[in-house]
Amino acid sequence: MVNQSPNNIRLAQVAYYRWAVYQVQMRSNDTVTAQEFSNNENLKFAVIIDNANGEEYGCTYLNNVVTFAQQGVLNLRDCTIFVYGRRNP
Repeated sequence: MVNQSPNNIRLAQVAYYRWAVYQVQMRSNDTVTAQEFSNNENLKFAVIIDNANGEEYGCTYLNNVVTFAQQGVLNLRDCTIFVYGRRNP
């Protein structure tokens, strides 16, 4: 028989995740702050997509800041940014 007393129950650490979508105009080296995340929340994923042709641009992300890392894009482009990350409870 398995002992099911409360002393044997383990609770896993609860993690909260969220996502956000932004419509922005960007070019090389521009940054966007993901306002739904606080500075101590790390983004797990970010992608920048050109609204005109669906091209995915290179980006970097740290804490709640996404940087347009695609070099050579001098004119502002209408883009959609999708971010996903962990939120501290």
